[in-house]
Amino acid sequence: MNTKVRFPQGALTAEARVVWSGVLPGRDQAAVVTDQTPFHPLDHTWPDQPADRGTLAGVEVLDCLTGATQANGELLLGTDIPARRGDPEWEWLVVHLLPLSAPLPAPGELVELCVDAGYRESLSVGHTACHLAALALNLESRSFWRKQAPRLDSLGSADLDGIAIQRSVITPFSATDDYKLGKSIRKKGLNVADLLLGLADLQTQVTARLEQWTNTDASVTIQVPSPDVIARRLWQCPLPEGLGEYPCGGTHVRQLAELGRIAVSYQESDFGFTAITTATGSD
Repeated sequence: MNTKVRFPQGALTAEARVVWSGVLPGRDQAAVVTDQTPFHPLDHTWPDQPADRGTLAGVEVLDCLTGATQANGELLLGTDIPARRGDPEWEWLVVHLLPLSAPLPAPGELVELCVDAGYRESLSVGHTACHLAALALNLESRSFWRKQAPRLDSLGSADLDGIAIQRSVITPFSATDDYKLGKSIRKKGLNVADLLLGLADLQTQVTARLEQWTNTDASVTIQVPSPDVIARRLWQCPLPEGLGEYPCGGTHVRQLAELGRIAVSYQESDFGFTAITTATGSD
C-alpha cells in the first residue's frame, strides 16, 4: 500500500497509524512509516524541494524521505532506490527519520504528525516563485529562438525552462535553477550567444513580468488525482496570458499575493546561466 499524503491540500497535521518502525542498516536514525502523513518528503527522482520539518508523536522528525519496497520487504530510501518514482513493481512510502534515542511507536499504533507551518510556508513561497519565474523566463526569451522550439510551455511560449533545466533547488523564499546552454539547445534553435549577452535586460523584463503577475493575486491550485505519494499532481495558476501549468510534487501558496515582492537574478556560468528567484513572502 502506497503512503497517502495530505500536503497537496495544505494539511499540517494528521493522525496516522504506524505501518512499520525500526532501524535501517547503516543508518544512525530510526525510521517510521505511517499509512498517511502531512509531511512532504524529499523526492528521490527530482529532489528540488527539501522535506518538511516537524514532529511525530512529539519527537522531532530529522528528515523525511521517499522510500520504496518490493516483495522481499527490504526498505530502500532516497537515492538507494533503483527505480523511477511510480514504478508499479514497487510500493512507495514516506519514511520519517527520528533520533535513535527516541521511543519508537509500534505498528498499529496511532500517532500525531505535526508539520512546522512557518518552514512549510517559506518553501511554498520559494516553489511557487520558481514556477512563476520559469514561465516568465519562457515568455520573455521568445525572441532568442531563430526557429520553432521543439517544446512549448502551457502558455504557448518556447519552453526554455523545460528544455535547458539541469537542476532546481528550493530554499526558504528562494529558488536556484541551473540552465545548460550547449550544442544541443543551439541545434534546437536557441541563439545562445545573444541570450547570454542580453541576460541583464532579460532579468529586468522577467522581474517586471513577475510583478505584473503577482499583482493579479491569482489563485494557485494543485490538481490531485490520487492521495498516493506517487500521484502525478499538477500545479495551475491563471495568468493574463493563459493558464500556467507544471507537473509538480511540491507545496505551494494559495494566492500569488502571498509571494510578496519577487525578483530574479541571472548569472552567466560555465555551462549556461543560473537563475536565482527570491520572494519576500507576505507581511
